Amino acid sequence: RDLVRSRGLGDVYKRQETLFSQLNDQFLMIRNYAKQPIGLFTRIAAKVSALTVLQYVNYVNHRKIGQVKYALI
Repeated sequence: RDLVRSRGLGDVYKRQETLFSQLNDQFLMIRNYAKQPIGLFTRIAAKVSALTVLQYVNYVNHRKIGQVKYALI
């Protein structure tokens, strides 16, 4: 609530839309070949887990956690 009050609702909604757009692009949600909802859930969970691991690798190596493209190099 404090975040909403200090920044305003417009900023929070804009940040939320940006985050969902980035995740959609990164996870290639448009290209989804799951046949059942559980398959879709499994694919999303695997991608979120992989992203989390890459962010942790960047954190351990004192890099920006948002730049995961070259985290393993």
